Amino acid sequence: MSNHTPGPWVVIHAYQGYSVGVQEAKNTFPKSRLCDMVTGTPQDAALIAAAPDLLEALTAVLDAHAANILFNNAGHWEAARAALEKATS
Repeated sequence: MSNHTPGPWVVIHAYQGYSVGVQEAKNTFPKSRLCDMVTGTPQDAALIAAAPDLLEALTAVLDAHAANILFNNAGHWEAARAALEKATS
């Protein structure tokens, strides 16, 4: 599908601005930084960090729709809502 760095991506509060990094496990420091933002808002960083979740959720919804199973699987809607929550928090 794509060659992006796998998630989860997280917002890192840096000395000046924000960074987005890859976190392998909860409550651990991110193993690498994907981008640094000297300008921008925490909301910008949250949207960038949610990109892998948004991609996965949208792909699942579209695949389910194509297979006419969208309304039988609430998990797709929950994943989409969780990705949107991450992007807008």
